[in-house]
Amino acid sequence: MIEAPAFLNSAYTVKLETLDSLKNYWEHSDYCLHWPSLFSTPFWMKVWSSSFGCGQMLHIVSVYKGETLIGLAPMILSDDTVSLIGSPEVCDYLDFIIAPGLGLEFFETLIKYLNSIRVKRMILICLREDSIAISELVPLARRKGFQISLAADDITYEMELPPSWEQFLELLNKKQRHEVRRKIRRLEESGTIMLRVIESPVTACESFPDFLGLFRLNRVDKAAFMTDAKADFFCKIAVAAAEEQMLRLCFLDFEGRPVSAVLCFNYGSTVFLYNSGYDSRFSNLNVGLVCKLFSIRDSIERGSLNYDFLKGNEIYKQRLGGHPVRLYRCEIDIDITK
Repeated sequence: MIEAPAFLNSAYTVKLETLDSLKNYWEHSDYCLHWPSLFSTPFWMKVWSSSFGCGQMLHIVSVYKGETLIGLAPMILSDDTVSLIGSPEVCDYLDFIIAPGLGLEFFETLIKYLNSIRVKRMILICLREDSIAISELVPLARRKGFQISLAADDITYEMELPPSWEQFLELLNKKQRHEVRRKIRRLEESGTIMLRVIESPVTACESFPDFLGLFRLNRVDKAAFMTDAKADFFCKIAVAAAEEQMLRLCFLDFEGRPVSAVLCFNYGSTVFLYNSGYDSRFSNLNVGLVCKLFSIRDSIERGSLNYDFLKGNEIYKQRLGGHPVRLYRCEIDIDITK
């Protein structure tokens, strides 16, 4: 970690960081930073960078107030533009990592620093409507008279989990409650089923070809999405999450063979449904939906408080109780020479 060039302030300092130094901040709670989501963690950014970051210049900075770290900006620098590390195809949410209550000081200092290295524009994607970038950076930029483009770009769904499965069913409307019970009962009556959960790095690596197979069997568009590069990323991120004890790769086995799967990650009290797949030859038994339902039940039984369906406007997310959260794309012109 070294002091960033061309920027000094009597109260605040900006320092250059690496992905490895971020891990130190992540592992030590003394820094009191708010890591806003799974996609802002050092292990996620490191795997993303190794898979998709070739040729991109990472520019990660920390902001200190005196001796106290108040925030991190994990950025990519391209000419006179910065963005956050990640890409929308595999990272659902992006944001800055800031100590609670210090967003305004952090962004004031960050903008001054970016001006000092001749950065003229910020392009920020995958911002939740409750992100620190939306709540603190955007109003600050408006007060400074910067030109801003802010547009809704996608939608995600999430829900609070009740203490029990029966209470979850009671939250559904009468029709959906009946449909959930009917689909589960029909599958159980059709053969032997079991939810098999993968959590360790070794078994994740061994089992991931089965997940990829189900993903590609699901739909033609999913098969096209899952290029070799993305398949490699998915496998690496599953293993890395398992090493952090955050993996929940669930397979639904029917008559001893996997017919559907959900790739989930535990992060704090939230379970993220990252992706899923099923063998379309068993679609008449609704194995894809039942696997998701079993994942929700498993999350409730383990005491999780929230279930995040992540990006996408699929109707099942609403039917199972998900509430919409808007995602935004924001461009800010911070060129003070204009």
